[in-house]
Amino acid sequence: DPVAYLREVAQRCRSLEQYELTFHRQERRGLARQVGPAETIRAKFRANPFSVKFERLDAEPDYYESVYVAGQNDNKLIVRERLGMQLGVIRLKPQIRIVDPLDPVKWGKSKNPVTDFGLARMMERTLLRFDDPAVGPNVRIACQGLVDLEPMRRPAHRLRIDLPPIKGVDTKWQDLYIDADTQLPAGSDLWLADGRLDARY
Repeated sequence: DPVAYLREVAQRCRSLEQYELTFHRQERRGLARQVGPAETIRAKFRANPFSVKFERLDAEPDYYESVYVAGQNDNKLIVRERLGMQLGVIRLKPQIRIVDPLDPVKWGKSKNPVTDFGLARMMERTLLRFDDPAVGPNVRIACQGLVDLEPMRRPAHRLRIDLPPIKGVDTKWQDLYIDADTQLPAGSDLWLADGRLDARY
């Protein structure tokens, strides 16, 4: 029962109080809605209070790191810039900024706010489709065996989840990868109806 298996994985994720991982992210975003370059981020997560720290390992991004702690700093995101803000032909000196967690989404820097980050949250979003009475009966899931998941080169179970048309949702199907050893989520690819990549985590 693949859905029961996903529920077990979700429960395993909820039991993790804190962890550190290397987060690879590639998303279709911005005004042009184009898939950007792959990003490599060292991520630290704590469940209580909900806390996330991102350290950018790539040389290109505009900032070095960001930290969010629920209930702290007026529930704002603290960002340490690598490059200062660009105003016309002038570039300001890099600063530490305090911004709304939704600002990176509004600015086209991320598809999701930092408050949506985490293995448990990813599994919850996946299972929402199956639990929605209007959609669930038409969601299809198929186990596609073991694959050697890039870039970690680790064996992972691949599950394909096909979605019916959902208002406001571009994703047509999801490839979900569960690490064969840890039985924790190892990756997720979201695809558009025309076969283009929407996001890869």
